[in-house]
Amino acid sequence: MRFRVQVRDIAKRALETVGQVFGYGIAHGLATRNPATEIRPSDILKSTPKTNYARIGAKELPTLLRRVEVYQGKQVARLAMKLMAMTFCAHH
Repeated sequence: MRFRVQVRDIAKRALETVGQVFGYGIAHGLATRNPATEIRPSDILKSTPKTNYARIGAKELPTLLRRVEVYQGKQVARLAMKLMAMTFCAHH
């Protein structure tokens, strides 16, 4: 899976670089058009499937917050978990 992400990144950066090169060429009279504007990464690369990550419901939130409160790790991690639990709660 990681390999596909790297390939997509490289392809997007290469397309951006080609676009910049042609933009420079147009600005300096060396080219008349930028063919990179006609290419979209989705034309060449398969789209990556979206992943829905696990989430908790409103009924489970109090239990999670109690467990976070007694977490024995670093305080910054505990505070970060509390913040995430309170701000990223899914509303269904």
